[in-house]
Amino acid sequence: MHICFTAIDFHSTGDGGGIASYTYALSQALLRRGWQVSVIAKGTQHAHSHLDGIQVFHAPFGNLSWYLYRLGLFRKTLFHVIRELEWSRSIRCAVERLPSTPDLIEGCETGNLFLHSLNIPFVVRLHGESFVFRKHTHQPIHLDLRLARRLEFRFLRQAGAVSSPSAAQGREMAVDLGWQPERIRVIPNPVAAHFVQQGDRAFVSSQQALDVLYVGRLSREKGVTVLLESVPHVARQLPEVHYNIVGRLHNSMTAEQLSAQIAATGYEANIALIGHVVWREMAAWYARAALFVQPSFYETFGIACLEAMCFRLPVVAARVGGLPEVVEDGVTGILVPPNDPQALGEAILSLLRDPEKRRRMGERGREKVLAEFTAERVADLSEAFYREALHEA
Repeated sequence: MHICFTAIDFHSTGDGGGIASYTYALSQALLRRGWQVSVIAKGTQHAHSHLDGIQVFHAPFGNLSWYLYRLGLFRKTLFHVIRELEWSRSIRCAVERLPSTPDLIEGCETGNLFLHSLNIPFVVRLHGESFVFRKHTHQPIHLDLRLARRLEFRFLRQAGAVSSPSAAQGREMAVDLGWQPERIRVIPNPVAAHFVQQGDRAFVSSQQALDVLYVGRLSREKGVTVLLESVPHVARQLPEVHYNIVGRLHNSMTAEQLSAQIAATGYEANIALIGHVVWREMAAWYARAALFVQPSFYETFGIACLEAMCFRLPVVAARVGGLPEVVEDGVTGILVPPNDPQALGEAILSLLRDPEKRRRMGERGREKVLAEFTAERVADLSEAFYREALHEA
């Protein structure tokens, strides 16, 4: 069977967020089962490459919306609508350029409005969209975002089936769509096999190190500002603590704003901005850390937590969205209220001061990954989901 994933970002393009990690891990598992896998990914020009057996077709998604945004035109009225339309047109054209027609297409909420006109069965995977993230971070939701979401809802209603990585995300979207919750199938995100293998071989130095690791884009909804606000509380009591912050700066905050907040902590020497790290090189950062933090205001799932758990790292995470379905409070990590630097700092301190607790939670975390989130297990669930969608089609 031939499945095509449409991905806004993918590892072979140099980027690589949650969508890229999900697509790569699941694609690898499907390839091992004899499936043919194609990925349409955002690129600067039309190109074809391979990544570990996956056929990757790069396509330019258009920049009209970006130019209009930079000029200040339609920024609050039509920006997201124009982007949605031009990305959707680009993805549809890219599917038409494929050398062979896929049996099934899987896309996310964004950039796939015109898939229904291709007469190819398609399903939707909920990865989270701007409206949801802005809502949970209490940012203004302008007219353009509301209009774009109406287009997305129309697209979702045309899909053969819809899946979500977490029950929390599925319930929230079902309420917004006026659906029964069971109409959205819950299939967790998988962790790539190479993280499981590298985590098994890695030397775990967390008994000695006091390194706190964050991985993700540097944006407000990810709680980066909350993490920085927690630093003084921890560093005053453990001066040797060190924060490694891995990720690319998002346009929700400027480099100047980020630098000013780091300076405001008074502990600049304890904080390192690592920047973007290629996904194949992440193992070194997980292996040297004592614990992992995910202080987001909202997460549809939290795939970086799984990667950290592969390396036996306990996770301190906000009790929001799908994170409680990944991090088991008191067992594989500690859940804290969102936007609470004091609680976040206390949880970090409690683990840094107790190596045995870190070790115990880390072991349970790896066991949970192997039991629930391997690519093979998720491929079992996904394959059944795809075949049901094809049968209905």
